[in-house]
Amino acid sequence: MINKMKTSNQRTFSCFFIFNFLISSFPLLQATSDDSGGGPAGAITFATLGRSSYAFDIYALPTSDPANEIRLTDGNSVNFNGYFPSSSSLSMLPLLTNRSDPKTHLIYITERNGASGIYLDALYDTPSLGPGSRSVLEAPTESNRLQVLLVGDEQADGRVSMKDKPSLVGQNLIYVSTHENPGVPRASWAAVYSTRLTTGLTRRLTPKGVADFSPAVSPSGVWTAVASEGERGWDGEVRELATDIYVFLTRDGSNRLKIIEHGGWPSWADDSTLYFHRRCEDGWWSVFRATFNGQPDIGPVVTQRVTPPGLHAFTPAASTANKSFIALATRRPDSHYRHIELFDVISNKFIELTRAISPNAHHYNPFISPDSTWVGYHKCRGATSDGSGNDLLLENLRSPLPNISLFRIDGDFPSYSPDGNRIAFVNSPGVYVMNSDGSGIRTVFTRSAFSTAWDWKRKGVVYTSVGPSFSSVSAIVDIISINVDDEDLSYKQLTLGGGNNAFPSPSPDGKWVVFRSGRTVVHDQKYDYARISQHLELSNLGIYLL
Repeated sequence: MINKMKTSNQRTFSCFFIFNFLISSFPLLQATSDDSGGGPAGAITFATLGRSSYAFDIYALPTSDPANEIRLTDGNSVNFNGYFPSSSSLSMLPLLTNRSDPKTHLIYITERNGASGIYLDALYDTPSLGPGSRSVLEAPTESNRLQVLLVGDEQADGRVSMKDKPSLVGQNLIYVSTHENPGVPRASWAAVYSTRLTTGLTRRLTPKGVADFSPAVSPSGVWTAVASEGERGWDGEVRELATDIYVFLTRDGSNRLKIIEHGGWPSWADDSTLYFHRRCEDGWWSVFRATFNGQPDIGPVVTQRVTPPGLHAFTPAASTANKSFIALATRRPDSHYRHIELFDVISNKFIELTRAISPNAHHYNPFISPDSTWVGYHKCRGATSDGSGNDLLLENLRSPLPNISLFRIDGDFPSYSPDGNRIAFVNSPGVYVMNSDGSGIRTVFTRSAFSTAWDWKRKGVVYTSVGPSFSSVSAIVDIISINVDDEDLSYKQLTLGGGNNAFPSPSPDGKWVVFRSGRTVVHDQKYDYARISQHLELSNLGIYLL
């Protein structure tokens, strides 16, 4: 949602979104029309949780001798959720011509300059993904890699969207995209689509009004399984999404049927067997196996817990060529990190893969090659010996609007000063201020705080919330104002009497500050600094004026 508020000398764009799309404002004299006549210029600065501190790349290990790790992606930006396509599907694509046969193909999700896309890489002059390969890909070059963008933002006329979990069935790419607005608040935009790569024709496979995640296509290509909340939609859960497993026909999304309650991340071993994960009543995340008698849309579905309690196991990847094992991610009690392991479903034994190579790095979302000899996954390249720091304080991204600049900040709750020259933000613990070009960063408050907002009339005054975040309504959280231009960095506490008071927003005339509160009793109090004469309860949602 974008609210526009124009005063005599300012135009402000205020953006509120699920992960801290927050305010940006520039004076009107900078908000001049550009040559395209597209209207006033401006900027949006936002935070993405943890994004500036990681840089994913996709790696692979042989399943028979997991000692030689290779990096498959090019080290550019963020690359994750890979997929090894079959040779039969690749033979139907006229995308990789005029070159000798590549040794390896990889389809994956990548973010280039802030835009999510699905790429196909053909790797040449490198060892094939077979036993004994060595890591010559640690320094990839353009000469040994052909990179093809399969799907970008073309479905939504350039509007930025997220992509996820690709797979290739013949000439059709199956994947998740968020390019269609569901038209209702608090609803996921994620849906599964099929794009015919030879024509570009895209079909939505998820019903309207429903969100689907983690699509997995059966080995025959006939069926697609997804994790979905169905028609009930998202109910606000965060730590564990309340999804079930549905299947439908890959060709058009028809014959949709819920086959498993309480499960996510499906992966097919064959057309009558799939694996998935769920959190069990004993508290452990475990991998389960579901089998059907014939087609999944007929006959009973039998589920069985595969991995034992005592460790967390999730995101299974079934092996279609060798059904004796699966790959999965684990969190063991003696490790702080998520690692990739194999699990022998016959002997019920684990085989650790990544822990010996990168013990102090998280590894995510394994996938297995068609011949079952390699397992791929993604992790932060900064955790390897060739990595350096990945952090960018202020990152300029491609904007879908020609007149609006887009910046991602390594922090939370950014806000611009009224003159557009400074940015305040939170980087726990503490509140920071820097110039709008990222220079001159300094600490203005050292305690735990969240949210920032500049006063429109009092130069250099920033409001914030002091206390624990994501806490109960009875937690002690107070609104303060900080004079960031004061040598002593003085601050004043503006709320009294307890309650969880947070997210202050000052009015343009400088007379009021509105904030949300968990208090149940309204007290009349006077605050000289901000000309505050009363508390006024606006609604039963707990929004107040100071």
